[in-house]
Amino acid sequence: MLTLALIGCQGLRDGDAQLESDRLLSLKRQAAEAYADDRYAEALPLYQELNREIPNDAQLWLRTGNTYARLNQPQDAIRCYRAALKDDPRLAKAWHNMGIIQLRQAANTFTRMVEFIDPGDPLYQRAIDMSEATLEVLNGRRGNDHAE
Repeated sequence: MLTLALIGCQGLRDGDAQLESDRLLSLKRQAAEAYADDRYAEALPLYQELNREIPNDAQLWLRTGNTYARLNQPQDAIRCYRAALKDDPRLAKAWHNMGIIQLRQAANTFTRMVEFIDPGDPLYQRAIDMSEATLEVLNGRRGNDHAE
C-alpha cells in the first residue's frame, strides 16, 4: 500500500515537473517574442522571472543584460553581463556587450568633464582627446552594437 502511495506521489511530482517545465518554456517564448518585436519593457519582467527561476543560465542573463541596455539602463545591463560571465566566463557576447556599454560610459564621462572644467586645466585637452578617441572607436563600429 505504501509503495502504491509513493508511486502515486512520484507520478504527481513528475506531472508537476512537466507543468513547471512547460511554464518556463512558455515564459522563454514570450520573452523572446517581446524582445524580437522591440518591446523591451514587456520582455524585461519576463526575463527577470526566468533569471529567478533559472539562476545559472548564462544565455538568459545575456538576454536580460541586452534588454536593460536597450532600455538605457547601463548599470543593470552590466550587472547582468557579469552574472552571465560568472556562469560562463567564455561567453564572448557578454564580454563584448559589457565593453561597449563601458566605452559609452567613458565617452560620456570625458564629454561631461569638458563641459565643466576650466579650459586652462591641464586635463582639459586630455579629456577632449579621450572623448574623441573613445567616440571614434564607438563610431567606427558597423551594424548593431550588441551581440545577440
